[in-house]
Amino acid sequence: GGSDETVEETRTFPDAANQLEGACYCGAVTVKATAAPEAVAICHCSECRKWSGSLGQLVTLFKAENVVVEGDLVEFKHPSATTAVGDGTKNNSIRRCCAKCYGCVTNDGQGSWDGLRDICGGILGSAKWEPTMHLNYPLSVVCFKDGLPKYKGFPAGFGGSDETVDE
Repeated sequence: GGSDETVEETRTFPDAANQLEGACYCGAVTVKATAAPEAVAICHCSECRKWSGSLGQLVTLFKAENVVVEGDLVEFKHPSATTAVGDGTKNNSIRRCCAKCYGCVTNDGQGSWDGLRDICGGILGSAKWEPTMHLNYPLSVVCFKDGLPKYKGFPAGFGGSDETVDE
């Protein structure tokens, strides 16, 4: 049987400086975040899956001014990855990787994501992340039964419809 006890869950983010430092696969590019992220999520869109070569991307969104990246990067803008912004469209994803090993480092948002920088979650050392949502969940190639909100696209705060789908 169940319990009438209410359990309150608190999601925490790493706050120690050494937990918010990392490097690309070869170590030529280093990244440091000087504040906690604005959001942590798992994105299941095909672009994130292709870029990460995995089931999706652990998105750790920081204010861009709180992220320091050192080292040579290569920038890529997918020609069809656009979103409506004001009087036209902008590329909604500016992905940067190490110029030496091509490991993913950052993904800068455009449009409703202006001013936010996604640090590829797996490169931030030993930080333990607890995502609070799934993005683009209908495109997922793996089912998650974790009780987190699963957005059809994006939450309203990130320019989306706020529409969710079932687990």
